[in-house]
Parts: sequence; structure tokens; C-alpha cells
Amino acid sequence: MTNTRGTRRDASMAQCVAHYDLELARGSSHIASTLTAATLNAAVTEVVDDFVQRHGKYELSVFLKLLAVRLGERQKSAAASVVRYVDAFGSVPSLPQPATKPRRSRERSKVDSHTVSATARGPGG
Repeated sequence: MTNTRGTRRDASMAQCVAHYDLELARGSSHIASTLTAATLNAAVTEVVDDFVQRHGKYELSVFLKLLAVRLGERQKSAAASVVRYVDAFGSVPSLPQPATKPRRSRERSKVDSHTVSATARGPGG
């Protein structure tokens, strides 16, 4: 007994590769050219939005799987992971927020600017 479900899925993937080859090439190139996590997320969002606008959501999951494979072939494993994340969760992962420095209160900075030592003021000051 053969596994027809796997055979159909493979045939569907092959058909999608042929049908969406231009979008896969353009999308993988655009995403692979990004330099930061923020531009990577923006590029993935742009490629997904463009695909949905042109073809609808019906084959989006297959397209994303193929796109992740293409990015892996380009040695862009981080980008492929983001694309797989979008396929699984429907959005790009959130970026970690940069650590913020604690701000000094205004009262303290006013006091500090007025409490200069006599030696720092110089002679006659």
C-alpha cells in the first residue's frame, strides 16, 4: 500500500515551486539581503503581503515552507527561521527591546550643576 497523501503533498510542493518560482526567487533575494533583525522582519512582512495580494492566502503556507527552504539553501538560517515562525504563528517574531539606561531625575541634575567645588570654579570664583 502506497502513501498517497505524501505523494500528493510532494506533487503539490513541486507544482508550487514551478508556479511561484519568480516570487520565491525575488522573496529569498530580498530577505537574504537584509542586515539587521528589524530589516529582516520588514522584508519578510513585505514578501508575505506581496504574495497574499497577488495570490491570496490559500497557498501561503506552502509558499512559506518553500521560501524557508530557499533561504536555507542560501545559508540564511536565521531568515529561514523567521519565515518558519511566520508560517507557524502568522506574524514575525517581536524584536528584543534595547536596554535603557536609568534616567537621572531633573532635581538631581540641577543640584549637581550648582554644587561645583571651589577648586573647580578656579581663582576668584
